[in-house]
Amino acid sequence: MERKKYFRLVLGSSSPASQGVVRALKLPDGVDVDDFCLVLHGKRESLNLPPSLEPSALKVFANGKAPTPLELDKSLENYGVNTADPLIVRVPRIWFQLKGADRRDLSCPASVPLTEEDAVEVLLDAVQKFYKDNHLAGIAASDLVVYAGDDFTELLARGGQIGSRGNSEQTPLIVMMAPMRLPIDIGEEQNESKRQELQRYQKQGELIHNNCKDYCGQILDKIDYYYEHDDGDTLPFICVQGSSGMGKSQLAFALGGHRPYFYWLGVSGGVGGQVLYGNFTSISTAFLDCVRLDQPNAEKSDHVLDTSSSFYGRDLWTFGFLRALLEHCDLSTSKMIRFEEPVTLRWKSAIRKLCVL
Repeated sequence: MERKKYFRLVLGSSSPASQGVVRALKLPDGVDVDDFCLVLHGKRESLNLPPSLEPSALKVFANGKAPTPLELDKSLENYGVNTADPLIVRVPRIWFQLKGADRRDLSCPASVPLTEEDAVEVLLDAVQKFYKDNHLAGIAASDLVVYAGDDFTELLARGGQIGSRGNSEQTPLIVMMAPMRLPIDIGEEQNESKRQELQRYQKQGELIHNNCKDYCGQILDKIDYYYEHDDGDTLPFICVQGSSGMGKSQLAFALGGHRPYFYWLGVSGGVGGQVLYGNFTSISTAFLDCVRLDQPNAEKSDHVLDTSSSFYGRDLWTFGFLRALLEHCDLSTSKMIRFEEPVTLRWKSAIRKLCVL
């Protein structure tokens, strides 16, 4: 025996459950959610559903007030029995907007039938196919990157899930062509209190260096030793570990160096960070932007930690950033390079051998 099941198709996870018209299908007694989704999938053309939509991507809710979808093996006997209380079928939609490498709009927000569980690289493939005959003609999906929003602060890893982002036309994900060259302005902080803190560190650093030459010299000689005996597989560096206030930052100013060096934060300082850090906001932000473009989070941790892995065999924006700094500075200056006046650095991604420090 067949009975009518009333339902409403709703596009996207954030659209109101009242969106759209109530429809009806005659279904045999005893059907469950999985059976219902298969029937909808078979009628996707008449229901105007995306051709590539998988039945498992549909989420069926008992009604407009239900917070979670029904399990696939749940019987529909007591659901969708009238037009006043229809089943809600959410059709997955991820919204995106295409921008050029210069961040100018190339399209209005559009959507593709993907779910929150889909990988970012699946979204890139879908966007490339969406615009392959116009905006992205001749451009591969691998040449695209995805940002969480138009503030361009969160670059999504290709291997990561889309998650709850891009769930409405008003908050689309930003898909853009990866830049071939980055222009970033770097300049010293103009806040007077922060500059005074920098000067205090510099003066104290000079005192320590002059009064503890032997101690500082031993550390610098050790650094030189590591560089001279570099086996080519490991990138030499010094890691200083300690609690806040133990003098890690002061050590950098005290050592000076036998070669030029730069100071920036490897991670965001956040609210409540040391006043000194404010002098290096722009260069720190530039570095973090490059790290996001290289997408280390999409790689296995052991690959990122091993500088002989294939991750470091390709062009990296981070290395391009280092090269731009080295090309800009005076290599005869054995002290910290500061950007007292704003300067615009432009660089391409580069390979490691071009960025020997």
